[in-house]
Amino acid sequence: MEAKESHLIVFSKKDVPKILDIFNKGVDDEGYITDKETGLRIVSNEGEELLADDLGNILKGSEVFIKADPASFSKFLAERGEDL
Repeated sequence: MEAKESHLIVFSKKDVPKILDIFNKGVDDEGYITDKETGLRIVSNEGEELLADDLGNILKGSEVFIKADPASFSKFLAERGEDL
């Protein structure tokens, strides 16, 4: 089986504020990820507003934010036509 190149940014929970800052994102008073320029809340790959505590991965080269749960990650892979 050929290994596929990973297109995800992997980080620990303690690095979330630093990672969000790199993407020009912040966290509002309720803990949701927001765009620093517009103040609008960011949605996950499942279309839901995303709490910073729930952030699992970000697709490299874009702004696809993936929740840190198996169902969300599985849906992301399925949409890309990839297997676990």
